[in-house]
Amino acid sequence: MSLFKARDWSSTWCGSSEEEFDYGSLSIANIDNDPSQFDKVVVGSLNGIIRIYVAQHGGFKPEDLMLEMQLSQPILQLKTGKFVSGTDQLHIAILHPRNLSVYNVTAMTASVEHANHFTLSLVYEHRLDRTAFSMTCGPFGGVKDKDFICVLSMDGVLSFYEQETFSLQSYLPDFLLPGPIIYLPVTDSFLIATAARNLECYKHHTLASTSNEGKGSSKKATCHWSKSVGDHILDINIVNTSQQTMLIILGERSLLCMSTSGDIEIMKKLEYNPSCLYSYTTPERPDTIITLVGSHSSSLLIYEGIQLVWAAQLPHIPVVCRYGNFQELSGVLVTLNEYGHLYCSYLGTDPSLFVAPNVETRSSNFQELESELKELNKIIKDSNNGAGKTALESQKEALLMSAKINDHLDEISQVQLDELDSEPEDLPPSITAKITLECTSIRPIESITVCCSVKYPIITSQPQKNIPILGNKGPVMEMEMFFYTLGDAMPSDLEVVMTATYVSESEAPRVIQTSFHLPLNLICNGTQPVKQATHKLTIDTNKEPVNLAELFPEMVDDAVIPVPVLGLQYIGGPVVTILSSKQSNRYRIQCDLFEAMSLVVIEIMQRLRSYFEHNKDGSKFKATFQGPVPLNEYFQLIDNHFEQRLCMENYKEMLNQRAQQFRVIQKRLLTRFKDKTPSPLSHLDTILDGTYKQILALGEEYENAQSILTQTSNSLSNGTRLVHYLIRLMVGMNEKDYNILTSSLTHVVVESNEHGWEEMVNSNISFLLRTSLAKSIKEQNTSLPTLTMEKDTGKLKRNIALMCERLNKGASLSKSQSIEKLSLSNNKTPELNQRLRMSTSGTIKEETE
Repeated sequence: MSLFKARDWSSTWCGSSEEEFDYGSLSIANIDNDPSQFDKVVVGSLNGIIRIYVAQHGGFKPEDLMLEMQLSQPILQLKTGKFVSGTDQLHIAILHPRNLSVYNVTAMTASVEHANHFTLSLVYEHRLDRTAFSMTCGPFGGVKDKDFICVLSMDGVLSFYEQETFSLQSYLPDFLLPGPIIYLPVTDSFLIATAARNLECYKHHTLASTSNEGKGSSKKATCHWSKSVGDHILDINIVNTSQQTMLIILGERSLLCMSTSGDIEIMKKLEYNPSCLYSYTTPERPDTIITLVGSHSSSLLIYEGIQLVWAAQLPHIPVVCRYGNFQELSGVLVTLNEYGHLYCSYLGTDPSLFVAPNVETRSSNFQELESELKELNKIIKDSNNGAGKTALESQKEALLMSAKINDHLDEISQVQLDELDSEPEDLPPSITAKITLECTSIRPIESITVCCSVKYPIITSQPQKNIPILGNKGPVMEMEMFFYTLGDAMPSDLEVVMTATYVSESEAPRVIQTSFHLPLNLICNGTQPVKQATHKLTIDTNKEPVNLAELFPEMVDDAVIPVPVLGLQYIGGPVVTILSSKQSNRYRIQCDLFEAMSLVVIEIMQRLRSYFEHNKDGSKFKATFQGPVPLNEYFQLIDNHFEQRLCMENYKEMLNQRAQQFRVIQKRLLTRFKDKTPSPLSHLDTILDGTYKQILALGEEYENAQSILTQTSNSLSNGTRLVHYLIRLMVGMNEKDYNILTSSLTHVVVESNEHGWEEMVNSNISFLLRTSLAKSIKEQNTSLPTLTMEKDTGKLKRNIALMCERLNKGASLSKSQSIEKLSLSNNKTPELNQRLRMSTSGTIKEETE
């Protein structure tokens, strides 16, 4: 067990996973006024449920929950104090959005021997005129043995209640957003954190003098002193030492110690993101301020002053931290997270009861050692070959995820009318998938994030979902999401990747993935074929042609009737025509748009392979492409994408120039406005207005260019996948070489500020030409070119053409070729060289059937 972990004393989960908790949801006090003076834990959720626990060592037991009651409104904050007149006993004040209620907690002797139980009875209640945010309590005005309550509303009004009686109401000046509030008894004043990152102090008598008893005035209070903290204040604590009273303030990136007059005594910059604060002193060291700070990295940091003395790891991210004295242990740290995990712990180390045994000496048996060494070597060899499971593979996942997509499209499209500017009858089709999450661990899993990744223009209804907690071993959670296409670009991939991230029991981040493919009819519809097309591809097979209606039953009305010609139309896009030859085992795919044939070619090949594997007629299905690969059409896609990137760079440069010009004009105008003797503007205001309009116009042009770049990226991705597949069919490429080809000439077109697709692909292919595709040893060079943006795509196109030529001559991407093999490929017959030559003339010769 790690030395720097908080030691578990007692812990439990409050309520269900649907409940939420905040910084005001926890209070530690002797709420039942027990003579033993031991504290109880009071927890109230935003769902309106209050619970009282008696914390005991040894883990949570059912009898530790002494009270659980459902209230009518959400619980914003809990406070304990002397809120009832005529008695000095502690009562609990509960702040609701529109009510302030004070309850009495009484311990009742149980009918069983193991525990007592509590009852909660309402003493009095105040109706609030305004929506409450938080409250503070204390002996306002210097009263003795009484606690009054001050409620801060969402619109900056302080309402004071002297126990059962409403006292006064005061308005805060220049109020924007509510912040932490606390009462300072030493100076009888209130400290309030403002949205301007200031800490303001208001005297109680000042607020009383500006009170609004008739509730019709708008007179505002006057601030006694104000101090700029320079940070957004998360919480404020007051600590009384033997010498003075100090203010401990927690900001988003700082921890401050201030005097009661507003002077900053100590300040410490934090290098982490804090979540909660609690400060106190101990009777043994009354002059030492101990500060507990919880962080979003699930750790608790302990400071003496500003010096960090200890850091302990917690099992959750605390939103509130308190300090309590219980029956079996004093000084227990109590933390609560936003999902209701209540954790009681202590700091320190546990004594180690393990004693290392004495080492037994034994005589060496060389035969046994040799056999053991052989066995270990065999295990290592099997692990390297994949025969044995590694430790990572054998580790059982605490979370399992599976996905199942419907067999048919949704009868009624799930696309909302406000998502697309279309009529109800023109909405694109949608399909629903069911994602299942199953928790296999004993402990609940927190902070699960499920992300869905699809390629544009396919859209999902739920790209990301955050699951706060998934309960104990066995619970299964299901969620549905639907997919549809926008139709304004060419889809490049139908694969959907689901990724779930969570934190395991060993506090290590874990990632699981699953994937599935969307059906073709989500983006295509069956239509009339087109006889003439600009681009045509012919693929030969070793099997007789199959009825196209049987291959694409979802695209035709009757799949029994033989269909030799089939038309597929993309939603909002072109028509792709598929023709099957009657005299030869050939299929022709043609379309007016080159990149549109990519998904159709890959889909028909996969369906043919699945069809013949299912029929099991003996021989293996094989498809070939006689060539040539249409590189000119592909190079046109590369040029379009590169030109659009240059256009984007020009717009960026122009925007930068106009923005710099705008700032210069602003500085000159500001200088003239500050001058005591103003000089004429000399039309600077007109130039400023014109520059502003130019920036807006350039911004719109940049957005339009970005949209066009997305479309050209999708087209380039489709064209690249088609070229991959045609090269594979033409040269009979194995799986290993095909993986290298798709990784080098990648179809994933992602733009970044540093480099684009052209630079990465040019570097990859240059490396292949210098290594595995090199003609001789002299050409081999493992150095990579720099990833710089070229002026044009000439070098990239030459490298792609050269790579295709060497692949045609028998080169392999997975290993270096010998000079003799390449020379033999160059001595082929002229007829074979003519057939295998990679033509870049741009014309695709039609083969007669």
